[in-house]
Amino acid sequence: MVQIRGPPPAAIIDSHRNITVGSHRPGCRAIHCNQMERMPLATSSPEVPPTIAPSKIRCNHRTKSELSTTVIKFGLVAWSANRNEPVAINATLRLTREGDLLLADSNGRLVWSTNTTGKGVSGLNLTDTGNLVLLDQNNAIVWQSFNHPTDTLLRGQVFVPGQKLTASISPSNLNEGRFSLAYNNTHLVAYVKSSPPQLYFNFSYMFPENQYVQRFKNGSFGSFIFPPLPVAVEQFMRLDTNGHLAAYKWGGSGWTMMADLMAGTDGGHCGYPMVCGEYGVCSKGPRCGCPGPASNETNYFTQINYREPNFGCSLVSAISCNQSQLHSLIELKNVKYFALQFLPLTNETAELENCKETCLSNCSCKAALFKYGQTGSKPICLLLPEVFSIVNADETSADLSSAFVKVQRSPSPQTSSPQSQIPQTPILQTPPPAASLRKKATNVAVVLGSSFGAIFFMLLMVII
Repeated sequence: MVQIRGPPPAAIIDSHRNITVGSHRPGCRAIHCNQMERMPLATSSPEVPPTIAPSKIRCNHRTKSELSTTVIKFGLVAWSANRNEPVAINATLRLTREGDLLLADSNGRLVWSTNTTGKGVSGLNLTDTGNLVLLDQNNAIVWQSFNHPTDTLLRGQVFVPGQKLTASISPSNLNEGRFSLAYNNTHLVAYVKSSPPQLYFNFSYMFPENQYVQRFKNGSFGSFIFPPLPVAVEQFMRLDTNGHLAAYKWGGSGWTMMADLMAGTDGGHCGYPMVCGEYGVCSKGPRCGCPGPASNETNYFTQINYREPNFGCSLVSAISCNQSQLHSLIELKNVKYFALQFLPLTNETAELENCKETCLSNCSCKAALFKYGQTGSKPICLLLPEVFSIVNADETSADLSSAFVKVQRSPSPQTSSPQSQIPQTPILQTPPPAASLRKKATNVAVVLGSSFGAIFFMLLMVII
């Protein structure tokens, strides 16, 4: 443990040293983020249980021109402040005499702050639970990282209304991604970033403690129940880069998933917005393909990566708002789309032709989904500014829809004909018969990724 006490305020802790679990007094020293090549990676061995592995604040070199100041625990990133804007080499992290924790870039520019000046801060503590806190003279918490979650909740951490988890772009890119999870008093909801955002998860019966606070405990999170573990076994919960909310446990030599908390939602594996990427069609498995052409029709889609079909599909010709007369809608029959099930009930009855015409007349509309009315329900039209994964459903399934996806046609003598704007219904493009796509009624979904808004990259990691 490194304790910081007394002047001089200009003293520096070099980048190869760490602030570990313990208390630190304001106005004393700064972490000087330099000589990043010398900083060893945080590691532990199976002989050192994660329950006693130290939490640390450190400078973490990301590229030759960027670094991030991090709080780490057990090797896993559990909290970050400026995840979208790492600072340059020779930046400093300082706890001022006025009680503010500041991150300044190498040129002195303020990047991030706890905004706690004048609030009676007398010390900083990085707890063994992974919570970075600023304390007053009575050891009461003035500010804590647990109140500003990123994509992870640690055991004992609470999730309250107004907070949100935002997934990273990828395991190697910690910038904010497309998925986010929020708590709004009565519902746990997940979105994929879009304009407007599209909802793919809505759970309303998960609040046994009270209406306002949900705590991640050993074996539960609200109404989500999973097998309890010995107290000594470390756990965490994270909104993963694929949009899944998963709980993990320490397995002695690494972290393993013990529960996918959204696994029981309608749609199964196909019930996630990006399971097959943009414009992708998800079938049982899940298996991914692209919308295919009808007989004697143009193929408007191509796979982004034929070896990785889950990367999605792209339009052969991008939509051009300057050539709207060449826009057409191709119909995909017997499909489902995650966002339809979360639309609010309405007394209005949608009409199919009006739904299609509205999308064609609005360049920002990339597809129109039309859900045919069943017994006791009315037809629904949903216009999409972005097309995420579509579910290929069984024709005998109830609650089916048709997707009318906008494409850009090549100029031809027939472009002036109104009927040429609605091509014949295409089939779904599939791999060779040995790897053909299967059909199943499932639902897919979408999420709004939210910005954390802070500009300082402080990470809390769990080290295996």
